[in-house]
Amino acid sequence: MLKKNYFFIYIIIFFFLIYKINIKKNIKIKKDPLKQIKYLENGRKLYFIYCSNCHQKDATGLKNLIPSLNNKNKLPKFIDKTILIIKNGIYEKIIINNKLYNNQLMPNNKKLKNIEIAEITTYLYNKWGEKKNIIITANDVNEVLENIN
Repeated sequence: MLKKNYFFIYIIIFFFLIYKINIKKNIKIKKDPLKQIKYLENGRKLYFIYCSNCHQKDATGLKNLIPSLNNKNKLPKFIDKTILIIKNGIYEKIIINNKLYNNQLMPNNKKLKNIEIAEITTYLYNKWGEKKNIIITANDVNEVLENIN
């Protein structure tokens, strides 16, 4: 009986740890309508300046060269991965929806400030992602980038 109780305690601890780890992998969702409107508008402008040349204004991409972003299956599930891609670019082969992209997919954007990355990410996920009505802040971006460096 005592061994059985320890087993259940270990199981509970195990699931708790998994739950905590998964929470850390994603940004906490914040809701603030006025701030969201500002972030969406600024994010839209920044997307058109920095992203739409390759990903297109409607985020359909360039067939076999640049992946589409306008499908929830194309944006990474975890927002922190999107932040890292925007900041550091992608220089390796990747497969998206069983399609191989084999060229330099995206250059880095080291010149973008954390607030600008936050606004672009907020725009992407609200416009084309599976997460709606969220705000990614400059603090969120800073936290992701600090954890990597």
